[in-house]
Amino acid sequence: MNPKGIIITFFIISLLLIGMMFLIVDVRNNPVVDDFITLENEFEKVNQQEAEITIDSLESTRTSIVSKDQMIALETFTAITEDLLTHIQNLQEALYSKELGENINPETPRVEENNALFFKENGTYTNEATQFIAKLDAFEDNIRTLQKSFSALNVIKTEVRQSYTNNQDWLSYNFKDFPAIASYVKLTSLYHDIKTKREDIFTTVLNNQ
Repeated sequence: MNPKGIIITFFIISLLLIGMMFLIVDVRNNPVVDDFITLENEFEKVNQQEAEITIDSLESTRTSIVSKDQMIALETFTAITEDLLTHIQNLQEALYSKELGENINPETPRVEENNALFFKENGTYTNEATQFIAKLDAFEDNIRTLQKSFSALNVIKTEVRQSYTNNQDWLSYNFKDFPAIASYVKLTSLYHDIKTKREDIFTTVLNNQ
């Protein structure tokens, strides 16, 4: 079985196990569903607690740290990053518009709804998916642009997408024919990978000026 088939099987089995729990315990008291909510809450807690290096902190000492052109480059990077993060959140809301725990139903993996968000019936990308890929491309390309202005950033990997796709395009390999909850979790992971990459870039800039 290829890696994608293994992942699909894992999620289906997981959802079936959740379904068994639902037969015994009310959904609002279900500890498995609570685990999903806890995971989401922990991500939010990390977001609030992480001490990110931002444009504002660089701006306060700009004259001694970076040049005007470098500051413009960092501001551009910040705008591109925020645009991508917002789009990822919009995709997540399209998958689960309400609280995550209230929308998980193990009897309906919502594979068709998931596919409809990313792919048209003829297999081409939807507008949302096309924008998603374009914004990811812009983010990774802009890191390469930053590396020309800050040589210290050459140690940072520009990609946030894994290279292995089993001879498929990246979007199809990661999001086609999966349960909606699987795509939601992948988007959450990607969201935090991007935020970590941004923090690494600003930290590296500050530590090497």
